[in-house]
Amino acid sequence: MPKFRKLKIDITNSLHRWMYYMDYGYKEPDSPFTKEVLQMDQGLYQFAQQYQRNVSDPKTLYDYYGYMMECMDELERIDTAKAIGIEMGTAIGMEKGTVLGIEMGNMQTAIEALRFMHKIGVSNNELKAFAWEHRISDSEVQKILQ
Repeated sequence: MPKFRKLKIDITNSLHRWMYYMDYGYKEPDSPFTKEVLQMDQGLYQFAQQYQRNVSDPKTLYDYYGYMMECMDELERIDTAKAIGIEMGTAIGMEKGTVLGIEMGNMQTAIEALRFMHKIGVSNNELKAFAWEHRISDSEVQKILQ
């Protein structure tokens, strides 16, 4: 609509007639220009008649506003659910990430301890027992022992 407002209205163009009515005509149904536009387009005229009937009927307006409130409530519920889902997902992810980080840190510490023990000359049997106790894989143990 903003781009349309910059254009010069050409009432011979059906799209311009409809855009004019949607932007100005419904606000000023008794203006001579609006009447001229409505006389040129039967579909637009029928739409304008139905629109005027709808906005003059309090029950229709009440139903419309009720429907709009329901739509806005539904959108708010969806937005709230998304926000809660994001918060819960973030919390779960942080918790799992923390646990995983601690486990990886403990594993890395155990591997470093195993390297140090090998460096100071602890026997292979004791190294393998330490590795088994700290769940260090055999491939890691073999890398350290070489």
